[in-house]
Amino acid sequence: EKVTTVAYAASAVFVTTIKMETSLRYELAQKQLGFKLREKVTTKLGFELKFNGIFNTATNELQHRAALKKQFHIGNAPSDGASTPLLLGLGVVHMSGFRPQEPKLTVSAKKKVAVLTGPNTLISTKLWSDIDYNGKNLTRNAIIKFSHKALNFTRRQDIKLSVGGDVAWPKGQKRPAVSLYLQARENNWAITMRNNQVALTYDL
Repeated sequence: EKVTTVAYAASAVFVTTIKMETSLRYELAQKQLGFKLREKVTTKLGFELKFNGIFNTATNELQHRAALKKQFHIGNAPSDGASTPLLLGLGVVHMSGFRPQEPKLTVSAKKKVAVLTGPNTLISTKLWSDIDYNGKNLTRNAIIKFSHKALNFTRRQDIKLSVGGDVAWPKGQKRPAVSLYLQARENNWAITMRNNQVALTYDL
């Protein structure tokens, strides 16, 4: 009981937010269902612990990406309620699908800008790069999206439409590979095309 009390007190002092999201994901091409988990913990010291994982119910495999980063906010938050200051991150990451299974160094940058009128139309940009400690394996990625949320699209539902591009530029590749990103989302349901794959998701 004392350990629980101390742990709770420590979390109250250091932890700012804890956010967890779960969803079901169905890949149309592979006809496989996955359970997706996203959890993010931020602290008052500016650290972020983030986990993204998908458990494939057909193959019993878990694909994941877990990162611990120190966050740096550049500039002040705009007054429009939707734009964000530039957010830089530096830390370590562990992910499935790579050999050897060792942590890598990671750096990231994120920014959202509201356009037109109101907070419902955004341009979102995220860039990240991972490299192992000996510098042999380097990956560079980016995603840029233009999204618009139509409130009360139907009597009870909003709808959000997004279009953009995914950029992947591994070390040794002369040019980056660019693929189309499309998504239509209403409240809990979404259909997404990313990396030439189409998936249906339902938020639990």
